[in-house]
Amino acid sequence: MPLTIRQRVVAVESASAKLGALVRMIEDEVLDDAPADLLGEAGAAALGHDAAAGAPYERACRVLIFVNSKRRADELTTALRADGWPALGLHGDKPQLEREWALGEFRAARAPLLVATDVAQRGLDIQNVGAVINFDAPPSLDAYVHRVGRTGRAGARGSAHTLWVADEPAERAIARELSALLAACGQPPLPSAKPTAPSASGAGDGHGLA
Repeated sequence: MPLTIRQRVVAVESASAKLGALVRMIEDEVLDDAPADLLGEAGAAALGHDAAAGAPYERACRVLIFVNSKRRADELTTALRADGWPALGLHGDKPQLEREWALGEFRAARAPLLVATDVAQRGLDIQNVGAVINFDAPPSLDAYVHRVGRTGRAGARGSAHTLWVADEPAERAIARELSALLAACGQPPLPSAKPTAPSASGAGDGHGLA
């Protein structure tokens, strides 16, 4: 695993709290690393970009968000867009033309958030992905390595963030191997306890994504 990739696993109270945690992660972590990248139409206008004309976001930090199913990809994309985030989805059931269009928008940074399944993005060469977020824990350590490898390519710096619900089967299945990998890479360890449940507000309730 390249040392240029900063890896972080964030404890989440429950599966239903993941959406709020994801939005806070984009706002607090990704935007700290790449200010003005994902500010939406209001932020783009403040920077002098014409969002209506589809102008790319300045210093665009493309963020690839991984989920484990086609249904989750559609649900999460819809939820993010409803909250004002410029997100698109990518999975195998989408028509070829739609997949190509979504990839083009992502590469051009007109839609800097791409929600994808593992199978849909396998083999794709997407440059300048600033961050990877595992909304769903990967089904295996190999899948984790493959996902994280989408950022920090060709010597570039990148970050990988994983939402972690400790008592979920997927998390338990890879906990030991992932702990060893993080330790070998000198990264922070897995969370050892559940966090305090966040207060419900806006997108944080995660309805329909449990």
